[in-house]
Amino acid sequence: MKILRWVIVLAVFTLALSISAGSVTAAGSSPVGAPYVDNGTHTIPAKASTWYRFEYDGSHSQILVRLVDAKDRGLRFQIFAPTQMGDWWNQDPVGAGNVQNNDLIWSGNSHEGGAWYVQVINDNPAPMPFQLTVTGEDVSFLPTLPVKQESPNAVVVSPENIDPNKAFFVDPAAKVIPGNTTLWYRFAYDGTRDQVILKIPNGWENNLRFEIHTPSQMTRWWDSSIKPIGQGSPSDKDLVWSGNSIEAGWWYVQVINDNPHNVGFAFQVQYLERISQPD
Repeated sequence: MKILRWVIVLAVFTLALSISAGSVTAAGSSPVGAPYVDNGTHTIPAKASTWYRFEYDGSHSQILVRLVDAKDRGLRFQIFAPTQMGDWWNQDPVGAGNVQNNDLIWSGNSHEGGAWYVQVINDNPAPMPFQLTVTGEDVSFLPTLPVKQESPNAVVVSPENIDPNKAFFVDPAAKVIPGNTTLWYRFAYDGTRDQVILKIPNGWENNLRFEIHTPSQMTRWWDSSIKPIGQGSPSDKDLVWSGNSIEAGWWYVQVINDNPHNVGFAFQVQYLERISQPD
């Protein structure tokens, strides 16, 4: 019997754990929407490849990519630079994993900043577990988002997360948004078309707004021609948005206060989880 269960996530780390749980189908089966490397253990299907990405600032500092215990498991990986991804299938990778003890290792550096991609490949006729790790002084696992240019006389308000590069994790703890201000939050989504619901209780009554942006939209979030994928709609006194997608990664929420005064609010993320149970 199939039942539906609401799971209210009290911290985004709960979702991160569920994403990295060992499902047979890896999240990044193509480079489009590939998740960021999380150093966790995952499972790759038989005769398949899976993609992950990481950010690198092009400072020529060293990067170390490791596929743990991959030699005995018959796995391999390839590295692609940001400028190769437009037609990666026609490109030779900039590097590949080399055997070191039982691991596969690639180490290198570059002046090319941006999102670098790792393709993990399983040539075996059976699924295999794997652990991919990426380390480096100038490696990160969140996109460096463009910063909208403000006038020199723009007034800077105090909350740190008025900049999407400093977006906070969505959590249900009470917050305060200053008057005539926008604040940024983010949550992880695995691109499996599972339904996600965002809610600000009493948000409509308190004259707040929020907009949702996908990972790909955030490369030009400030461009007025890039419309958010959704926004909070009135539901009684609340603001609510519900949707799903095949785009995995960090999704961003912009909370907007059009009032001239501070407003308290809380943010909820809900995932609709389908659970199979015996009759």
